[in-house]
Amino acid sequence: MNKVMIVLATATVFAAGVAQAADPEAYVEYRKAAMGAVGGHMVAIATRMKTGVEVPDDTALHATAIAGILESFPAAFPEGTAGVGKTEAKDAIWSNMDDFKAKAMKGAEAATALAAAAESGADMSEIGAKVGDLGKACKGCHEDYKEK
Repeated sequence: MNKVMIVLATATVFAAGVAQAADPEAYVEYRKAAMGAVGGHMVAIATRMKTGVEVPDDTALHATAIAGILESFPAAFPEGTAGVGKTEAKDAIWSNMDDFKAKAMKGAEAATALAAAAESGADMSEIGAKVGDLGKACKGCHEDYKEK
């Protein structure tokens, strides 16, 4: 009997979490947090490059995190979340979802290339070029899909 109660309680908590996540405002908050995390990772990489701070595997770890966020990011824009809450997301995302997904994937690929370069022991000029590629990918998406 106790096992049944535990399973039912777990299912209830899980269902409540799913229902809560379906709230359009929750998607907006998630998107803000995810982009804040990407920004934080980019600042950490740039700070390391500018200051010469030596933290083993740091750039690869940050770049890998960025890639992971960007790969799944389009899922945070389901139908019904356009124009919800205070957001910088343009409505064009929903009318051009395939392009939005492609640009997010381009960013993920640039971040993965940066991580690979960092893991291979590339010199700072190569790392810098990969950071530049990632920045261009971010800018390419922001120009079309983020309010200024």
